[in-house]
Amino acid sequence: MPGLITILGDSIARGLMYDENASRYTLCRDTFASALMGKGYSLKNLARVGGTVDNAMELFEKMDKQPGTLLAVEVGGNDSALNWEEVAAQPNANHEAKVPLNQFGEKLRLLLSRAADCAMRPIVVTPLPVVADRYMKWISRGLDAKAIEAYLGSYEYIYRWQERYALEALKAARHTDCPVFD
Repeated sequence: MPGLITILGDSIARGLMYDENASRYTLCRDTFASALMGKGYSLKNLARVGGTVDNAMELFEKMDKQPGTLLAVEVGGNDSALNWEEVAAQPNANHEAKVPLNQFGEKLRLLLSRAADCAMRPIVVTPLPVVADRYMKWISRGLDAKAIEAYLGSYEYIYRWQERYALEALKAARHTDCPVFD
């Protein structure tokens, strides 16, 4: 019999998606979570809009840690986000991500290790890659897009910026001997 799966993560793991026709975010009904429930798994989705590794750690500390539970952790997208207003206003300054890359990796490894110590079965879900031109259009709404592009060097670099967090998530999985859903 399938068991319990707990999900920690961000809006992607929550099932939130942007509906271009409606020009707003909506909850997607056809998700991997609904597919798993259709296979008989019990699902506890603790993912949050704007979720980061810090949020996942806070939720993990408060949650019921049932041995044998599969713990799917999908973070990295919001962790890698910059304050785009500040970037647009000061493209020549140094800007740090919401969770700096080295801290992201350390915190994710700690979360995965703590889950394993509780006899849970952690799995890393890598963040989805961004489509550079669409993401650039989204983050620069009402801002100086040219200044943001100047900071990045090219709008296409936004893909690589977030990809670093996906690669760090893979390293954390390897370091803690966790399976990966990429």
